[in-house]
Amino acid sequence: MEDIILKLKSSQSIKIVLAIFLAIVLPLAAVSYSPFYTHPDLTEQMARLFNNTNQGTTPVITNSQINWLRQGAIDEDQPPRWINHFFDPVHDQALSGKHAGTFTPAQALKEGREMGPLKPLTSVNWATNQSAQVQYRQFGNQTWQKAISSYLAGDESSAFLALGHILHLVEDASVPDHTRDDVHSHLHSDPGSPFEDYAEHYTNTHNLTLAQDLVHATIPTYDNVQYAFKDIADYSNHNFFSEDTISNNSEDGFNFPDLKSLQEKDGYLYDDKNDIYLSKIIHKAGREDQYTTNDKDVVL
Repeated sequence: MEDIILKLKSSQSIKIVLAIFLAIVLPLAAVSYSPFYTHPDLTEQMARLFNNTNQGTTPVITNSQINWLRQGAIDEDQPPRWINHFFDPVHDQALSGKHAGTFTPAQALKEGREMGPLKPLTSVNWATNQSAQVQYRQFGNQTWQKAISSYLAGDESSAFLALGHILHLVEDASVPDHTRDDVHSHLHSDPGSPFEDYAEHYTNTHNLTLAQDLVHATIPTYDNVQYAFKDIADYSNHNFFSEDTISNNSEDGFNFPDLKSLQEKDGYLYDDKNDIYLSKIIHKAGREDQYTTNDKDVVL
């Protein structure tokens, strides 16, 4: 048991998270995640990849422990916990209420604020902020520290449930909507996240095989959980658009992806450096080009 907790403390589990999500984001652009399909399925793949890459060096994560991880990943989306699932790494910003359809930022933030006991926190803060989490009736304290302290106390179910909550947050940090301050609610005429629709459909109709596919992947290392959040958030923020942030305007303050450096290819905005399509181009005679990440043929 001490071997496993030492792995947690040295962030071996976080290294595996990064391997999975960099592998997903690079070939598929990015996806947003359903609480009942994508989050638990990806979380299970993390645990199984941990087992596959640490054979003979530490006890395996058991099926019971994996089920607790899955449940924690599901529970973390319980309202109003999700208002703390945003992290704009460029401005160190939590959910601000921007990009909420016909709602003004103040209206959207007020609606979100009224759901919870505190104003929204960044996901990287939320993951370790015990004093904030205990004020939430919905599952209370499910921090990184809770996962470690529970395991040391011999309470495996509490430990792996809490770790499932944390892995959910890391998963969200790989999604542009969550790192570019885009509410993506599908409410008040908001267009939502096309990624979310794709990911939910995909994980509902396919069995994920990432634990096998990534067994030989190069896995980066981090000194603490905050560095892992920052690295993933930087990657998704800098390299992809959300539906409401396909621009470099001063209101959002995002310089990347740089629209001026992208090429037009096959009717899409194309990043030749990373070999990825980022947005579909909508040409209309006599009007300025418009862009969308909503496309039935390409995951953008």
